[in-house]
Amino acid sequence: ALGAILFELLTHQMLAKGSSTMELLMNTRDGCDANARARAPHADVAPELEALCVKSTSLRPAERHATVRELHDAVDRVLAGERDHELRAGLAEQHAVEATKAKELAQSDRTNELEHRKTALREVSLALALDPTNRPALRTLVGLMQHPPKTMPKEAQAELDETESEGIRNASRSSFGAFAVVAAGMTGMTSMYPSGYCAITAALFWLAAAAAFRVGFLSRKPTSRGTLPSMVISSLAIASLFFIDGPLTVLPAFAAVNTLSFRVALNSRYRWLIVGLGLASVLVPLVGSWVGLLPESFRYVSEGLLLVPTGMAFDPHYTTWVLLVGFTGTIVVSAFVVGRIRASNNELMRSRAMQAWNLAQLLPPEAAPKPKVVEASPAPSCPVEQLVRA
Repeated sequence: ALGAILFELLTHQMLAKGSSTMELLMNTRDGCDANARARAPHADVAPELEALCVKSTSLRPAERHATVRELHDAVDRVLAGERDHELRAGLAEQHAVEATKAKELAQSDRTNELEHRKTALREVSLALALDPTNRPALRTLVGLMQHPPKTMPKEAQAELDETESEGIRNASRSSFGAFAVVAAGMTGMTSMYPSGYCAITAALFWLAAAAAFRVGFLSRKPTSRGTLPSMVISSLAIASLFFIDGPLTVLPAFAAVNTLSFRVALNSRYRWLIVGLGLASVLVPLVGSWVGLLPESFRYVSEGLLLVPTGMAFDPHYTTWVLLVGFTGTIVVSAFVVGRIRASNNELMRSRAMQAWNLAQLLPPEAAPKPKVVEASPAPSCPVEQLVRA
């Protein structure tokens, strides 16, 4: 009776189930399931108290507590903080075995890989909660952490999409600044040297700046697919630099930086499209000039390469500054893009190294990976070798 009361206190359920008195009596006579943790998994029942419920309500009198005092003292020991280490170790071993089985199923059954991994991680957590030193559970946990699932979980994919969106947003904001500066410069050139070609180039760069602004500042969750129009417009704007100083000076540098920026930010499935547009922004004007579809912008002469004015007259002083600013800008933007990539890679490598160290601390000493030992070079065997090494 006291075991039944203890069960009800722990689970807020009646030990014997039944809708009538006779049914309750029959279920009590036949024996009741007093496994409190199984019947009330969310009640957080300690395994020691569950064992007391099972023992107190056993059908066989010999298996129950002999006296009320014996049950009282057992409950008192649990409340005083004493734990049945042997019971916990046994339960932890059972969960560790189930975790290993689930891990093996995850490796063999790709269709339900994620469900098996969830089961394995849940069983590992239960095993370690009961016995933090359980080595099989620790090895299973480290194995699961070191070898990620082949199937991408939806939650992980959502996090990757969010990271990609943030990268696209940052890259678009940087592109907006670069395109806006070039567009402003081209607008100033158009006012100084009125030309339809310069006006077209300025308009395309303003359009590219607007497209980058939309992606970087207005879009709530930018995607690679949604950024494609911006990439096309920016390639057209860069190709239009052909009318300013030809296809062999500033244009290739701008195309290289633009291609690098989109290649870093966008999904890898668009890599060939990005490279193709970058090449097209240089090759299409060049080939168009060769075959006569576009005005001649350069020719080879005995003294070297001669640039032919197309969209504007070449003023020696002005043209030098245009080229200087163009090349300086491409160097600065390239350094910024590469620096951002390097910083991201450094953070990723640091995160992976720290994760590997954290996982290694979970393993028992004999199972942890051994640090690499660098053997010292043998001492020089003759004075000549000593001199060379010095």
